[in-house]
Amino acid sequence: MPPLFTQTFYPYLDTFENYKLSDKDDDASPNYYGYVNRKGEWFIMKETISPGADTYRFAVGKSNYTTNWDDRTNLTYKYFYEVF
Repeated sequence: MPPLFTQTFYPYLDTFENYKLSDKDDDASPNYYGYVNRKGEWFIMKETISPGADTYRFAVGKSNYTTNWDDRTNLTYKYFYEVF
């Protein structure tokens, strides 16, 4: 299993199988993980760690990954079911 996904995401790994980790910013909560596929489509997962209430939200796009990664703190993040 990919090390960045908790058991919460095991059922959804097939959605992510074509994406590869490109960047991570995990120095302090929130943490960000950037993934891209061969077509240049991308998603960034925002992980907020809080005792008993960790959250995971996503921003997705079809191009301009590096620009969006650089601006990751200003993107709009949504629930998984809203973006995939």
